[in-house]
Amino acid sequence: MALGRLRDCLRPDEAEQDEAFRQQIKEFSCAGLGVLGGTEVLIPGLWVLAAWLAGSPAPAGRLWQAALVSAVGLATFSAGLLPWVKRRPRAAAVVSAWLVAVALIAFPLENYLAGEIALLMLVTVAAIPLRPLQTLSLGLAITVPSLVFVGAQPSLALFLLLVTAASTGLTSVMYCQRRAQYRSQASAALYERAASLSKLAAAVSHELGSPIGVLTSSIDTLLVLAARQATAPAEEQAKLVALQADLRRTVSQSAKRLQTIVTRVQGLTNLEDAEIATANLNDLLRDALAQYEPELQGKVTVSLDLQPLPPLACRARQLSAVFSTLLSNAIKAVNGGGRIVISTRDQGSQVEVAVSDNGRGVPAAELETIFDPGFMEKSGRISTRNWSLFSARQIVLEHGGEIRIGSREGKGTSVRITLPYRASVE
Repeated sequence: MALGRLRDCLRPDEAEQDEAFRQQIKEFSCAGLGVLGGTEVLIPGLWVLAAWLAGSPAPAGRLWQAALVSAVGLATFSAGLLPWVKRRPRAAAVVSAWLVAVALIAFPLENYLAGEIALLMLVTVAAIPLRPLQTLSLGLAITVPSLVFVGAQPSLALFLLLVTAASTGLTSVMYCQRRAQYRSQASAALYERAASLSKLAAAVSHELGSPIGVLTSSIDTLLVLAARQATAPAEEQAKLVALQADLRRTVSQSAKRLQTIVTRVQGLTNLEDAEIATANLNDLLRDALAQYEPELQGKVTVSLDLQPLPPLACRARQLSAVFSTLLSNAIKAVNGGGRIVISTRDQGSQVEVAVSDNGRGVPAAELETIFDPGFMEKSGRISTRNWSLFSARQIVLEHGGEIRIGSREGKGTSVRITLPYRASVE
């Protein structure tokens, strides 16, 4: 029992079976590489500065150590931008910390080696969400070269083992805290989706009520007219036939309206039907823009600022629908003139897509409920409101992303979507 708990503590594999949690860990790890690399660059710089201020030139070995540690730190600082490092950022952090530790041990500074190693371990654990087993392996891997380069010093070896044990325990606690925080965020997101779906259900029931009522009333009236027509005199037949024709048109319109509502709801709820595959978001944006080129020519200026992006595992058809919705809204907002800017940014562990316009903007009161589906009266008829944005947000959330809208009335609107990179296609 105790060995099983120890194994689960060192290797919490079950937690990372959740793709979203695994992606969150990778985001933290890629950001932590910058912190770790910056620390690795800063420490030798302070050593050299301290020696210069003291007026005593640093030994040649110490200069070599400072150069080597700084080189590793610079590599670590920039490694988070490399695609293969994005897939295994924690492994890159462990290798970086081990190389720096070896450099410190190979050219030890008397009375400071133990403190340097302890600082390195603590910074690594604090900056990178390692698994406890990874921290334990790193500590043991540092202890071995210390015995080779420094010599058999039981006190140093014991100290490094104590630091390793403390760091492993700290890693375990922090890992559990991150997992609990993720579960809390997931619960909040689930609640938000449930609230959105409840609003959708209320909106759909409201919309269905009108055509169903008209349909029921029309059918009842048709039955009554049909019964009257069977016994009505000849002079009333033409009038009854005309009334029945009007009612049949009303029935047909109500049925078509019901079919439209059902089709729209199916499009909103069948978010899992599309196949997951790798796609380039820049290509999806260009394809979505091509659909509106006839409307844009000579009327709206569209600027593309698309940075090179690696392929993203996604449901391409759904994201294309999201981009088409944003472009359609932007075109309507500029109302036949103005400018639309479409941009993409590679942010390391995620990609950002932005669609901005200088159109009429959205009133502040409407921004609070801009993703809530509903209905409004337009030209004397009831029309849908925000259904496309509701669908867009649901699709983005299903991809583990986030969508934000900022707008100023009379100034324009900017929509930003962030999507995490996925390690594999599920």
